[in-house]
Amino acid sequence: MFDVFLSYAREDRERARAIASALQTQGWSVWWDRNIVAGESFDRTIETQLESARAVVVLWSVHSIGSEWVRNEAAAASEREALVPALIDDVKQPLEFRRRHAANLTAWNGDLADPEFLVLHQGLKAKCELHRDTSAEDGNATVPAAPSAAKTAEVRASTAKALNSGRAMANVVSTRPYMIVAAIAGAVTLLSLLWIISRRTDNTSGTASLQRANLRAPTSGDGSAASRSASSAAAPAPDLATESRTLEPSSEIGRDADHPAPIAFNTISRVRLQNNQAFYLRLPAAARDVDIVLDMRLVDDVRSNLLASLSVLDENGGEVRKSIIAFNEIDRMWRKTATHSAPQAARHAFRILNTAQTADFWLTIRRAGATGVVPFFGETVPKPLEVGRAYRGRLATNDDAYYRAPLARGDYQVVLEFALQPVQRSNIIGSLSTLDASGGNATRVIAINEVDVSSRKTGRFSVSSLEPVILRVQNSHNAVEYVLRVEPAPAGTAH
Repeated sequence: MFDVFLSYAREDRERARAIASALQTQGWSVWWDRNIVAGESFDRTIETQLESARAVVVLWSVHSIGSEWVRNEAAAASEREALVPALIDDVKQPLEFRRRHAANLTAWNGDLADPEFLVLHQGLKAKCELHRDTSAEDGNATVPAAPSAAKTAEVRASTAKALNSGRAMANVVSTRPYMIVAAIAGAVTLLSLLWIISRRTDNTSGTASLQRANLRAPTSGDGSAASRSASSAAAPAPDLATESRTLEPSSEIGRDADHPAPIAFNTISRVRLQNNQAFYLRLPAAARDVDIVLDMRLVDDVRSNLLASLSVLDENGGEVRKSIIAFNEIDRMWRKTATHSAPQAARHAFRILNTAQTADFWLTIRRAGATGVVPFFGETVPKPLEVGRAYRGRLATNDDAYYRAPLARGDYQVVLEFALQPVQRSNIIGSLSTLDASGGNATRVIAINEVDVSSRKTGRFSVSSLEPVILRVQNSHNAVEYVLRVEPAPAGTAH
């Protein structure tokens, strides 16, 4: 079984070869019609590979948009949610596929770090993950590692010639006959100019459009939104490798139990819902016990009612557990978790119902017992915390910082100090809560609500499990600088 089936028009063979070579360099196994062995039935071989590949990359060009073969292959891939489209010419996808986001490779020069090639790479990762659990050869579905810088340069150099040649041919085909001679004469100059001015990112959103993972852990600072932005370039990977996938409700996906959005294990699926709007999702493979992680954040980022629920459904959309997760908080964002156990392996489905103002939801389904942290709200990974060490940072209004500590069983004392920035006498409102290893089951330990220049408070909490504890520092008013320190509780002190 191959990871990738490559669909293209025969006129684009050299460009297809360059893309196939680049994907293979990254570790993907790629099938295209050059793999057919003499004596094999052409149609039967293509059909077999098309149906078994974990992902189908369709290269849309001035030639392929009119190819019945390519359209049929794209339709077959779309039916089983394996389609990953890419534009190699500046054309519109055929109407039936236009709602899907395509990687824009019209200006790609073989650079494996090119943003649009990374969009293609992330799309392949998502599709291979989606189909991995239904594969009989699951061991072959590992996601390839990124190539080295030297390999990237080598591939870029070796593919540029083929790509440029293919683009020149596409320009000739799309030019009126009486302009062919002039087009050929000016091809070199024109392509050079287009290369400079046409590098653009086509971020057209579409149903189930895929986005690159945006999982960032602060390497310094406080873990707030401001410091996350500054430190993302050097951020380490989170404990649990996850992919971020944005889903958009439409007439074709997620609107009811008969049209659920497909989701994969260990994938963060994000959806924005209006008041009283529901969204349906379904796993591709059967499982018995699953862990559920659901984040909710109000779009306007103000402190208000969080009212929503998540219910577990069976494969046909019937309700199995109503409101296994229920939000009913006064806040601007929150995480809740749950575990669902079924009598036997089943293909679970889910319904998210928002009954508050417009909010974003991040849903992650893991097989029961999975370890590691699912990034909060698709991007925030807690910063490691050491007992006895003071951590300083800055929080803007309605900002948060997360820390994670593997603490031994026992009692702990925590000290939290807020100082207004700029220094002034005003409201200081914030809190510190402990969360479990999955980021759920929040328990408030310290609450600050003072009118002053600064405020320091202490609290105490107990650890009875060997699983790490997550601390959430929340600022709910004016910008502050904070100091956080966790220490073993003094012996003999009351809880």
